[in-house]
Amino acid sequence: MKVYELAREIGIPNKELIAKMQEMGIDVKSHLNVIDDQDVDKVRNTFSMDVSEVENEPVRVESKPEKWKPDLSRMIKIKNISPGYLIYKSKRQMGYVVEWPKNGDINHLELGEFMNLKNTNRRFITTPWIRIVEDDEIEILEYANILKYFKGIIGIENVTDILKLDFESFKVKFDNLPKGYKNTVAGHAAQMIKSGELDSIKIKNYIEQEMDTDLEFMVDKRKEEDKKE
Repeated sequence: MKVYELAREIGIPNKELIAKMQEMGIDVKSHLNVIDDQDVDKVRNTFSMDVSEVENEPVRVESKPEKWKPDLSRMIKIKNISPGYLIYKSKRQMGYVVEWPKNGDINHLELGEFMNLKNTNRRFITTPWIRIVEDDEIEILEYANILKYFKGIIGIENVTDILKLDFESFKVKFDNLPKGYKNTVAGHAAQMIKSGELDSIKIKNYIEQEMDTDLEFMVDKRKEEDKKE
């Protein structure tokens, strides 16, 4: 189970649960971290404990966690998860431009500007080309009503991690990815073939079959581009 799933079950913000788990000696740093069953039970027991049963302690009334509220002026980190260069030009603020030169680059947007982006530059979201890098990523996506476009990639830290799975695990993961993110995976697969890091013929063939592409051609094309540079 992931941290954000347990936080949702208990009914508290991700950050609050992470802080509590760290107090309990459980090593977690992100809402995407996976918790083993033993630690899940330990956390559940902690939050379900009836303090009135604790000897010599007064009954405490636990306050309900505050509902997540949007702060449109807040700056949020946005990561480029597309195969290449991205540029966003605001239609709300004249001259407001944000660039992500390559995959993996992170830049900042106000939450209010992100809401504008999702309404005026839909392909950034529906493909998707970008990813929110915040502990309350799920809450922001739900607030923006765009969680459905990101369900397949939540929990993925790096594209290369998918390509290092065994074939059956890769196939299940790949089939659930948004189409645009599959293009990113294909691009990384080509790079890993070029560097010799991808040695699974099954994964290579499956990507080519599903994406109707030729990864060897992509590798050759990249080699030609490198020579020109």
